[in-house]
Amino acid sequence: MLSAQSDQRSPLAEVIALPEFKVVSDRPLPPREEWKYVKLGNFEVLSSASERTTKEFVKDLREFQIVLSTVAPEMMIQAELPVMVVLCGKMGQFDRFEVKRATRSISGLGTSLVRDNEIASIVVDYTYRALGDEVDIMTSFGRFFGRKEVHTSQEFIRQYVHLALSRLTPRMPAWVAEGMANIYSDIDYNNKWIEVGMPKSFRNEYTMDYGTNFAGGGFGGGGFGYGQNSWMGYGSSPYSTDSGMPNYGAGSMSNAAPRVYVQPIYIMPMDKMFAVGYDSPTITGAKGVSMADWRKQTTAFVHMCLYGHQGRYQKAFLKFVTMSAKQEPTEALFKECFGKTYKQMALEIRSYSEFTVYTSKIYKPTNKGESIFLPAPAIAVRPATDGEIGRIKGETLRLAGQDEAARNEFVVAYLRGDRDPQLLASLGLMARQRHDDKRARTYLEAVAVAPATIPRPRAYLELARVRYAQQQAAKGGAPLDLNELVAVLEPLFVGQKLPQQLAENYLEVARAWQNTTVVPQRDHIAVVERGINLFPRNGTLVVAAASLLIKNGYKAEAAPLIERTLNATRDPLLKAELEKLQAQIGTTPTTGE
Repeated sequence: MLSAQSDQRSPLAEVIALPEFKVVSDRPLPPREEWKYVKLGNFEVLSSASERTTKEFVKDLREFQIVLSTVAPEMMIQAELPVMVVLCGKMGQFDRFEVKRATRSISGLGTSLVRDNEIASIVVDYTYRALGDEVDIMTSFGRFFGRKEVHTSQEFIRQYVHLALSRLTPRMPAWVAEGMANIYSDIDYNNKWIEVGMPKSFRNEYTMDYGTNFAGGGFGGGGFGYGQNSWMGYGSSPYSTDSGMPNYGAGSMSNAAPRVYVQPIYIMPMDKMFAVGYDSPTITGAKGVSMADWRKQTTAFVHMCLYGHQGRYQKAFLKFVTMSAKQEPTEALFKECFGKTYKQMALEIRSYSEFTVYTSKIYKPTNKGESIFLPAPAIAVRPATDGEIGRIKGETLRLAGQDEAARNEFVVAYLRGDRDPQLLASLGLMARQRHDDKRARTYLEAVAVAPATIPRPRAYLELARVRYAQQQAAKGGAPLDLNELVAVLEPLFVGQKLPQQLAENYLEVARAWQNTTVVPQRDHIAVVERGINLFPRNGTLVVAAASLLIKNGYKAEAAPLIERTLNATRDPLLKAELEKLQAQIGTTPTTGE
């Protein structure tokens, strides 16, 4: 265990004077907004909706987590990932969290998911309990545009599943994640059973047309009769029916033979469906780009492979997904897995959307009469503090690419007198992002001496980086002595004790040991190797650990790390670095142990 000399001052022992905001302190603060706060495990819910609506949402979230833990525990959002949920219950609030271009996000109907590798935020528009995606309807009256109802809670679940899947390594292709998210957002359950795999999100729509003899004042409620709850495709095909006459609002129709128009799914070429990635405008929701057709087709394909045709395509699907994670999907690879060309499969997807033969999965409690949902404590809703409002709104805006708006939220909460360590961490990380390291260190040092550790590993990581950078600047890049090394490693060790881990933390440990006059023991290097166990696919971390081992004479331990990563990687730059290290193993003198 490292320790500095007792007569040396540690940065943690310094008196911390938090900075003033002289530029903005004379400006009148904006009116305080009323927000409610609920904590549910690793979820923080900030809501401007009514207390009743907030409780209903949190209850649904709690129940869905129980359901998911039963049917697909690997798709749950793990407890170590902090997740913020912003329920916008007032008109115009959702628009304030608009995601900027080139921001890591997934758009949806009245929802958006923004995240980085440390935290995530899901924004939900609760001004309407049901939203809709545009549908294109062609009848003998002409072409009409309507909306298919999608409940807000269903869209939230879709974003929940997307976030959970984004944590898997290797990450699923975007088309797989979209299909899975839609299938699981259609999950049906009560306290007696759970059903997964219903084809709600892609089945063909049907419209009813009663001819042209129309009298009265336009279309009212019930103007069109829809079949399955699904997306609307393009095209029309009339079929006669003997069903009765609906009410078209104030008007009515008579002496008209009703006809049903099938709105078949629009099928894009399969290579285009597979080509959509997480950075595509289709995913991020760029203006003028619709994801409806892609979303429906991916869901139909994934559903058919997992639940359709008595499992005919399950093995082929799993093989194709696994191989697609290692190489770009091609038609040759697809044919190898499925035995069909892209065109043949596209036609089968169309057929499946019209005549869906599937087997859903039903889960019931083991003991008859037992309830799926056990009694749970009452949901406690309370007014949010200034720090919670500023931090959650600010971090959500930051993740959405609105840096200045995010900083304003942090600063306003700070000026109102809130000194919550999590708010100080947000201020410090924002200052660090703005290259204001002096201010960043002040905030982050305050976080380091707080009575309790906060769930923000990046706060401790950036404090170590700032300390290292300032020490290097003062010494002209000279190696760290023992006290300086301890000052850098202290916050990194705190971060390693948190439930959520960052690969960068272990990289900083390796960098500190690479540039110090202190000779590391084998246990010290083992800290970096522990990071490889957590992040086995991180080639940069493998290079850092192997370099440190070789430098200190532990060549035998470095060799298998290098060889294993060389065999697994396709990155030419990483391969070149590893081959250089491999060459050094035979020439570096042994100095360790």
